[in-house]
Amino acid sequence: MTSQLGTDYPSDAEPAISSLARGDIHGFVSAPVQMGPLSVLLRAPVAALAGPNSIWAYRLGALVCLLALVALAALIAPRVSAGTGLLAALLLILRPGTVDALHLGHPEEPLGAALCVTALLLARDHPIGSGIVLGAALATKQWALIAIAPVLIAAVPAQRVRLAAVAAGVAALVIVPVAAADPHAFISALDHPAFGLSAMRTGNLWGFTAITETVPLGSGESTVVYLVPVWLQHIAHPLVAALTLGLGAAALRGRRNVDPLALFALLMLVRCALDPWNHAYYHTPFIVALIVWEVIEARRTPWLGALSAAWIGLVFDCSLPLSDVLYAVWALPMIGWLSLRAMRLEPGQASGQSLAAA
Repeated sequence: MTSQLGTDYPSDAEPAISSLARGDIHGFVSAPVQMGPLSVLLRAPVAALAGPNSIWAYRLGALVCLLALVALAALIAPRVSAGTGLLAALLLILRPGTVDALHLGHPEEPLGAALCVTALLLARDHPIGSGIVLGAALATKQWALIAIAPVLIAAVPAQRVRLAAVAAGVAALVIVPVAAADPHAFISALDHPAFGLSAMRTGNLWGFTAITETVPLGSGESTVVYLVPVWLQHIAHPLVAALTLGLGAAALRGRRNVDPLALFALLMLVRCALDPWNHAYYHTPFIVALIVWEVIEARRTPWLGALSAAWIGLVFDCSLPLSDVLYAVWALPMIGWLSLRAMRLEPGQASGQSLAAA
């Protein structure tokens, strides 16, 4: 309720949301939105009520997105103690990453994270519901593709095709009409997420490749910027996609017991660590999955999720010296630990079993 207008919002989601709120369908489909259309469709009605150009259009739209985390907290609360449930709910919502997402204009990130983890929890006992939720996630953010393999692993093998078909149908129902209405705008909007890297941001494993450049500011002053090498600009995001989707597919095809929640958290952390344009809010799906894994699978207070959220906030928000090193010191052991957790589930266990009666 006190958030200012998100930094990226005026150039990313706002043109589409404002156009749809005014009933301008052509403006909506031709806007260069770099995300899936679902959050735009959800936020447009409240933007129409608040006034498309009002700060409250952004705030209420963000609230709609954050309510998905509230729903996730409500889903897990009956299966844990009151204190653990309350702490998990607070951590899911009140984190530095959430503040970062609102500050930068991306409340759709926690929406996508909540949808993916909810789909994981529903997969075993409610495959149709899981497919609907996974399809909604795919229509929210492109990175939700990473959740497909973990969700299918969580489902009963006989229900996987059915779940996947429902998810594909829901995603197509939302995405295809928008893409078909203006294919050029839809494809053009995907270029920047795929290859639009230029500056090297704090907090990733590529810091050693950064190119230092001094930029004059005038009046004899200058600043130093760190640029992504040209070769890395072309391969970073395709590499992340190939690696995370490939590892997920390998886990799905393998015969070992796999913990889907831990696998999803692992893949989302790998996605962040290998992205030269990393942000604190990019870690939202990882943190949400880790918190839910701790309370549902490990049956403990989510202390590791809390510490990870705090460390991410420290690295990204405090501009500390050697921030890339500090990030690597945390991220690499966490990737190793999650790899062990993802592959060491005891036979007979499956993520979502604790929600059998949900």
